[in-house]
Amino acid sequence: MARRYGPAATQAEDQPLAAEARELARRLGGSLRGWAAPGAAVLLLALGLTAPARAQAPSPEALYAEGSLGAAAEGFARRAATAPADPANWYDLGAAYYRLGQDGRAAAAWVQARRLAPRSGAIRQALRLTPPPDPVSARWTWSPPVTPEELLLLGTLGWLAGWIGWAWAPRHRERWVVLLVFAAIGAGAGLALRAWYRRPVGIVLDRSSIRVSPHGLAPPLGPLEPGGAVRVLRRSPGWLLVILPGEQRGWVPDAAVAVVGG
Repeated sequence: MARRYGPAATQAEDQPLAAEARELARRLGGSLRGWAAPGAAVLLLALGLTAPARAQAPSPEALYAEGSLGAAAEGFARRAATAPADPANWYDLGAAYYRLGQDGRAAAAWVQARRLAPRSGAIRQALRLTPPPDPVSARWTWSPPVTPEELLLLGTLGWLAGWIGWAWAPRHRERWVVLLVFAAIGAGAGLALRAWYRRPVGIVLDRSSIRVSPHGLAPPLGPLEPGGAVRVLRRSPGWLLVILPGEQRGWVPDAAVAVVGG
């Protein structure tokens, strides 16, 4: 990885190791004979195999800074798969995709990041670079400035406080009733938002067509615009059954859509 994506100057770091190997080979060749030659070869082979372990693979941030955007996107994608709850991983992944010219994938990554950190100014600024092409797509990828977990926590705390106040201050029960009502609304909103996020939404990556059936030779029903949002209804090997903003249903290749949620 370092030789492929790193600058050429880092090759100088291997010069002391190469000199050590040559010196070791000279000493072994001069002092050992016969049976020792296979042992020397095994020792040199082990030295060569352990040499890559001394070099640290470049981080996705370093690859991104050096302009190796494809490798950086792969690294950020692995991070997002390992820690999907960290919005920074999705933000970085979207930045790498955007610089690669893959606006659809960038928008999908940033939409996921906004769902995890809805009040982040950096994420909101990034999403302005890939605006939805139509109002329905904007509505389907919309996120409120709170997370489902925050709403559920607020509702739970309000519910507990309301019942405690009901028991300790019965003279003001009408106030506690109001608190209980708002707590129930907050908890219900959290559950509704969680259900909303679990409905998979696809971001169209490239210009393609929606088809009657999951087959490349099936008749097309209409074009798909890059950056538009579709609702994913069902999956089939290599295909997705989606619904378009105009309520039209059809099949698209799964490689043509980046799915968020689900």
